[in-house]
Amino acid sequence: MGIKCPWDTNTAIYYLQQQFPPSAEEFIDSRLSDSNPAISAITEMELLCWKTATEKELEILHCDG
Repeated sequence: MGIKCPWDTNTAIYYLQQQFPPSAEEFIDSRLSDSNPAISAITEMELLCWKTATEKELEILHCDG
């Protein structure tokens, strides 16, 4: 499994909050089963400063894989 899919901050947030249509969520789920998303340092900082994140979302963000 390699890194094949770069994510920006909004993609990560929308995915965690399940705001994508079902077809898009299924596509992302299939991509995640093959590889981890690439998260830039800037995206990581933005996600860690995300003020409206729930405890569950923060737990996912702090997971190392």
